[in-house]
Amino acid sequence: MRRLRAYWIGLLPGQMAYLWLIVQIFHAAHGAEPYERFVERLREQGYYDLALNYLDDMSQRPALPAEFRESIELERSLLWFQSANSLGPKSPQRAERLDQAETALRKFVDSAAKHPRRGEARLKLGGLLLLRAEEARAAVGSENGQEIPLAVKFYGQAHDFFEGSIAELAAIEAQLKGNRVDPNDRQQVAYREKIRSELREAQLLSAKAVDDRGRCRSADSPERLQDLERALQMFSSLYTKEQRMIGIRNYALFYRSDIQQLLGRNSDALDGYQRILDVEGVDVLRPLQTQAMAQFDKLLAADGKLEPASERASKWLDGLSKEERNWPEALELSLEYAQMRVQWIKKLEADELNSRTANTLKRTTRNDLKALLRTAGPHADRTREMLSDLGVEAEQAAQSTEMPVVKDFGQALMEAQSRMDSADATALEIAVIDQRLADDALPEAERPTLAAQRTEVIGQVDRLRSQSLDLLREGLRLFNRQTDDRGQLFDARFRMAYLYLKREQLREAVVVGQFVSRSTPGTNQGLSAASIVLRGFSELLRQPDADHAALMAELAPYAEYLVATWPQSTEAIAAAGALTQMAVSAQNWDQAEKYIQLVPENSEGIAKQYFQLGGCLFDQYQSVVGASGIDAPESVALRDRAAKWLQLAAEKAGTDDPDIRLSVSTALAQLRLAQGQSDQAAKVLIAGQDAPIVWLEKSGDGVSTIIRMDAYRTGLRIVAAQMVDGQIDAAAAATQMRSYVDKLQQSAGGEAADKQRLQTIFTAVAKDLKDKLALVKQTEKRRKFSEVVLLVVGAAANSDAFATQYWAASTLLSLAQELASQPDGFPQAKPAFEKSAQLLQQMVAQAAEDPKWVQPENAAVQLKVLLAQASQGAEDFRTALQTYGEILDQNENLLDVQIQVARLLQQVAKGNAARYKSAISGARPNPKTKGNAFWGWGKISQVTSKRMDQYSKEFFEARYQLANCQTLMARAQTDPAARSADLGRAQRAIQETYSLYPEMGGNESRVRFETLLKSIQQELGKPATGFVSPEVGA
Repeated sequence: MRRLRAYWIGLLPGQMAYLWLIVQIFHAAHGAEPYERFVERLREQGYYDLALNYLDDMSQRPALPAEFRESIELERSLLWFQSANSLGPKSPQRAERLDQAETALRKFVDSAAKHPRRGEARLKLGGLLLLRAEEARAAVGSENGQEIPLAVKFYGQAHDFFEGSIAELAAIEAQLKGNRVDPNDRQQVAYREKIRSELREAQLLSAKAVDDRGRCRSADSPERLQDLERALQMFSSLYTKEQRMIGIRNYALFYRSDIQQLLGRNSDALDGYQRILDVEGVDVLRPLQTQAMAQFDKLLAADGKLEPASERASKWLDGLSKEERNWPEALELSLEYAQMRVQWIKKLEADELNSRTANTLKRTTRNDLKALLRTAGPHADRTREMLSDLGVEAEQAAQSTEMPVVKDFGQALMEAQSRMDSADATALEIAVIDQRLADDALPEAERPTLAAQRTEVIGQVDRLRSQSLDLLREGLRLFNRQTDDRGQLFDARFRMAYLYLKREQLREAVVVGQFVSRSTPGTNQGLSAASIVLRGFSELLRQPDADHAALMAELAPYAEYLVATWPQSTEAIAAAGALTQMAVSAQNWDQAEKYIQLVPENSEGIAKQYFQLGGCLFDQYQSVVGASGIDAPESVALRDRAAKWLQLAAEKAGTDDPDIRLSVSTALAQLRLAQGQSDQAAKVLIAGQDAPIVWLEKSGDGVSTIIRMDAYRTGLRIVAAQMVDGQIDAAAAATQMRSYVDKLQQSAGGEAADKQRLQTIFTAVAKDLKDKLALVKQTEKRRKFSEVVLLVVGAAANSDAFATQYWAASTLLSLAQELASQPDGFPQAKPAFEKSAQLLQQMVAQAAEDPKWVQPENAAVQLKVLLAQASQGAEDFRTALQTYGEILDQNENLLDVQIQVARLLQQVAKGNAARYKSAISGARPNPKTKGNAFWGWGKISQVTSKRMDQYSKEFFEARYQLANCQTLMARAQTDPAARSADLGRAQRAIQETYSLYPEMGGNESRVRFETLLKSIQQELGKPATGFVSPEVGA
């Protein structure tokens, strides 16, 4: 459905022609105190926050004039309103500021019954309701005859509010008429005109609210027709009664005609549009008249009168100035004009095959549509569709491209530019063809023809650009220093750089572009050349054989030049940012910090660059901590660097990018946790009413799922750390942790990838809690921590959602494993193992009944793995082995599971020689493979030996446990000969490993092997010399 350009909806005064007239009258009457002039200047410059601060300061001054003091709340509401409209529709702060504006407006209206600006406030409050209705309407996308309940609600509220304003203003107007205002009293006259203007404005907006409410109702709803007919009457009444205010009168007529057009009363609509077009000499009505012309011609075309409709549209467009042609109304008229010509072309082609008139008209229409594409706007998609319908002009692709003979520099430049323009226009055909080829409805028989046309057009574009380059080179040769303009010399080189880039001659584009930008510092042309240079570097860096180090070294001094010459330009920021990213990729932190400091601190997007550097430093810090320890000098240096840049990012992060705002806070909180500062981590992310995580819950709808979930996971970690540090009591910790678990579940939504991410996060949270418990050494603290976690997990286990139950079970298991790892901890751990196993049994059963309940689907295997681990921990070995068997019967190649099974078989042997043999050689025969489903340590070592690059750790673990099981089996033997034989096999297993891999998997692993070997040597009655024994060798 076509939507009118509604200047009046929730926007600044002056954005609609007729409102502009009203505002001028109002401001002529309104006092111009210094305070008001200052606020107005701040508003005009867009300094809304500064103006709000100024109003706050002024409100504290005792000597403030009463009239201004009484208007402060209104001024504040208008600034909130304007501030909201200055933000993008997706900004999370927009809704918050609109709420603040509405609250302030209602407060003013409720408390200022006699204030002279009360009418203005009521109109603005009604406009805010209209804005909310439009946003609800826009959120639906394309309207297809379905009701939009939220829009209907807001339009209804706006209408009721305007009707209340009309009653108030009409009463004031009647009172002023009765008092007979003295025509010489300028203030009273201006006030009367203000009231009259506000009354007519309220009447217009009230009618428009009813009109739009009807359009948002269901197509078959009787209320729809009722609203439209009522709005029609309201617009007619206003048009008839209002004779003085030309803006109000004609907008009422336009909206009335639009309803008549919607209802199929075309004759009445045409009459109304024509009356608007007949108004002469009123410039502020030109946009409305252009819109009326588009609708008038659309009706004529629908009646089959294509030729007169086209002529009228053409004549009107020809009468517009260059600036007026870029109006949305003019672009709409241009599209309607093109659409009429497309229909006319089809009619001509139907009447006569290969009609010359149709071909000429098609060529002209195509060129006009290409010109329209050069102006950005919502018309672009429809323009491309029409170009696609017209197809590619075969004559253009085949046209002659002979090189002209040029005699001087100026002629060469002109001919080159002509071909460049032709090439750019022809290149649009490629996008049109691609759009048609992407259409699944395109008949297969037409695809080869279109593909051939595409190839021809690409060739045509390349020939035109090649000729342009040749002409520019010839122009440079013909350049005359005495007669030709030196500025055009740089212009010629700039065009050469552009053409090199378009033809993917990247090295040439970079060289020539750098020459131009360095030769014309501070100019727009130099900056445009810099864009070409950066694009060239970008493409060169993407080449498969790119020498990144050399390109980086070349780009660095150029980036410094850009920052020094155009410090605030996007080009300079992009160049410094690219260098920073490359340095980060190379983990050259000194260079990264050097390059990022080239970017001015007040540059747009600087917070994101600081955050990216700080985040990478933090990632590297976590990696180094794992290898070197938390107190290693390298760890501390990386941590401090990361803290520096994350803190700077937090200081620079504004409110326009919610993802960056929350990501910075989350990363900084994680860093504080890594520093052992749980109180500081809480302050950064979760503490207080203004905390980022509180804002996320209230206004964070625009935040991406990944960032949202990471924040809640970090919140869980902070609460756990605070509990360990004694900064929060158990009850508060349990409440907060439960809340964050629920928020994580809600954040995941229904996407498979998000559910997979939720499972991964819950698994990581379980490990986080396990690690945190490991840090608690005091028995009483461990008990309290465990109780809180069990309390939270117990509540989560009652959820119906798979992910939440999975988290509860995995957390219980992790907690039990940590408790069991402590001396005498098994009695406390066993109940947790049993509870985890019970929950997992229930989940496995439900998954069998409803496989779709498991999200993601591949979590079903992991669910059984956890069940087996929990059963093993609870010493229910039968269930554990049976569950492992079900897993490996389906897929034996799960190495981690095979290792867990081998450990379990070794655990249950307990002095039974035959069972130790199962741990070594495997068990559970599989008829399909003719082998054992449970491999045992022997086969595990064989399998991993073939992939030492990937499974070195697993290989040495298997070899050690194989020798260890043989030793334990020997000790379980009652026959001395059998015992000696098993010990000999254990010794040989170590000898064979040592002979092939003398490093034995690293120092720690080597010591472990040698300790076992010495034990075996002693039991065999030999010297316990380890690897230096005669049997093993030095």
